[in-house]
Amino acid sequence: MEVGLPTKSVLSDRKNTILRLIKERGPSSVGDLLKLVDVSLSDKTIQRDLNAMADSGILKKEGEKRWRRYFL
Repeated sequence: MEVGLPTKSVLSDRKNTILRLIKERGPSSVGDLLKLVDVSLSDKTIQRDLNAMADSGILKKEGEKRWRRYFL
């Protein structure tokens, strides 16, 4: 069975945008993504989304605190 990225129906548009950006740009931090997404989002919102996707196995994370990077 081949494992791919979750379908749009499973993730919110915001999380799909984050996944697309990581796929295009490679390993990214919360700050990197904050510069690229809708300005109305807070860093904490992006961090919660990234951690939720990492906890569910969609993303991987490496590093601690402000040096943490998320990747596929």
